[in-house]
Order: sequence, then structure tokens, then C-alpha cells
Amino acid sequence: MGSLNGLPPAKKLAEYTQGCIGYFRINEYYRLLPQLDQWIRRSIRCCSIEQWSKPKTRCRNLIKLGFVYIKVALIEATSKGYYRLSKTFAVQQALNDTFLANLGLVSLKDLWIRFQEPR
Repeated sequence: MGSLNGLPPAKKLAEYTQGCIGYFRINEYYRLLPQLDQWIRRSIRCCSIEQWSKPKTRCRNLIKLGFVYIKVALIEATSKGYYRLSKTFAVQQALNDTFLANLGLVSLKDLWIRFQEPR
């Protein structure tokens, strides 16, 4: 699918998530990680939408990511803010977890589980 303009490089994202896991690995508190993981993904979606500030640019980029124009037209005409728009169905499907993983985003939940396994 390619990369998305403006997102931090994959290495930088991987370093930040590794550091975060290093911190949470000390504490065996798992409950917060799935929520933190969701928040990170939504924030990345929000940043990418914010870079597509014009409605036509949003529409064009979502179509490039594989959505049909009818579904994207609703996003093009919306007055929602960037953060609220990042929660819509079309944006979540276009910038889904596998797409973000291909860009280099590592799931905190998966890293924590891998680090907690006995060696």
C-alpha cells in the first residue's frame, strides 16, 4: 500500500513503542495497555487526517487507500473535527491496524505479551 506522507518513520515509532514497553514491563499491569494502544492508533489517524486538511485531499487519499467515492463523500462533506473524524468507519477501515503495522507501528499489547513469556 505504500507509506503515508507525514507519519513519523517506522524506526522512530518502533523506538518509542519499545521504550514504552520497557517502562510497562517493569510493572506487570496489563490493563492499561489495550487502551493506550487504541489511543496511539487513533492519534496517528488524526494526524494523517489533519495533514489532509482540505476535503478534496481527504477524499482523494481515502480513494487511493481503496474506498469507493460514495462512502468517502460523507467524510468530504462533514464538519467534524480531526479527532472525531478519526473515529469514523471509513477512516478506521482505510487506515486500519494492518496498514499501520505495515508502516512500522508495533502493538504495545503484543510486545507486552511477548516480553512476559517465560524464556
